[in-house]
Amino acid sequence: GHARRLAIGLTSIAHASGDPVAVAVVTPHGTVRTAPRTRRGVVTECARVLDAATPHGRVDLADAMPEALSARRLAVISDFLGDAAVLLRPARALLGEGGEVIAIHVVAREELSPPPDAVLATDPEETDIKPALTPDTASAYLRQFAEWREWLAREWRAAGAQYEMTVTDEPADRVVRRIARGEREGERAS
Repeated sequence: GHARRLAIGLTSIAHASGDPVAVAVVTPHGTVRTAPRTRRGVVTECARVLDAATPHGRVDLADAMPEALSARRLAVISDFLGDAAVLLRPARALLGEGGEVIAIHVVAREELSPPPDAVLATDPEETDIKPALTPDTASAYLRQFAEWREWLAREWRAAGAQYEMTVTDEPADRVVRRIARGEREGERAS
């Protein structure tokens, strides 16, 4: 839902700028992608691919990176659970060649603020993993999660990427505008 809306918004902005756009969705069954195009209808084509994808389980985004690195501008939309370090390597390579990378970290509201009556934390993609949440473990979880998010932001920014965290209940259009402003500010600074 949220990641899909972000991808469509960014695709629309890139297309309106005259840039070739494409999407790649990594699924447990492989990567589904569109070819980079500037023609009319490309945003609709990208939307169809995104709508057909159903998030489920863990996937390895690194599998999609080699082809994605042929782009000069890349937006990676992920929860980054399990693949942050793997994605940083190819992103650094693209950035080193003068490309642009935007890392968009999607965080579920429940991850930031578990309901006070929650007794188990559930990873939305790994529903069989349910650690107990007691007052002690909940505060440790929240502290560790905050430290990890800070580390993630630092690593992407140190690599030269734009990093944005978004929460699933934040309006996607607001996030897309924030990302677009960040790109323009970065262009003015260089």
